[in-house]
Amino acid sequence: MKDEKELKFPLTFSVCPACGSTRRAAEMVTREEIKKGKIKKETKIPFMSGRAPIFDPTQVSRLVGLPLQCPLLVAYFDICYDCGTLYCVRVEKHTGAVEVEMPKGKPPVGFGRG
Repeated sequence: MKDEKELKFPLTFSVCPACGSTRRAAEMVTREEIKKGKIKKETKIPFMSGRAPIFDPTQVSRLVGLPLQCPLLVAYFDICYDCGTLYCVRVEKHTGAVEVEMPKGKPPVGFGRG
């Protein structure tokens, strides 16, 4: 595994890992709307996005309700226009505040093990 000092962000993935296509559904529709003048030229809209706060889950009980400054990975996904595969097109690393909530019910298997 690479040393964290060697990690470079953003990560970008320009082709579908399943078929090699460069055509993506949300990206293509966004471009159409830009051409029509309905949205700004620099707009990028993913099909889906998600974030992963990076923190020690074994410390959750003492952090509940407190804002936590931690690294955040933000991932953007789109759908291959040619084969329908959902895949990540970009990952960015940020630092931000997240509020830790205690999971309801039984924690998932492996929770807190990284």
